[in-house]
Amino acid sequence: MKLNHILTAMLCCMAVSGIASAGSFNVYPTRLELEAGTSIGSVTVVNESDALANMQVRAVRWKQGENGTDAMQPTQELTFFPKIFRLPPHAKKVIRVGYQGKALPKERAFR
Repeated sequence: MKLNHILTAMLCCMAVSGIASAGSFNVYPTRLELEAGTSIGSVTVVNESDALANMQVRAVRWKQGENGTDAMQPTQELTFFPKIFRLPPHAKKVIRVGYQGKALPKERAFR
């Protein structure tokens, strides 16, 4: 099957702060691929801590330069629902990820 575009979302884009202090959380899958004709996927966030976690999801376009440095720039190509939420201790939440950009000729990476 020929892929017209693949979206790779390296979901290191979660900003977390617990009420008392930053907590421990997991996101899976860490790689989200959207095939041609598909613009929506989902990831699950799990609060591994004993504290309530306030979460915010955001993305930046990511490229690695020839010298190995990371270049990141804000993007509106990805949208998340919910974008801001609270996650009780040991709870999980499904986050919907939508791609709003034009069809891609090749893979594009986000963080």
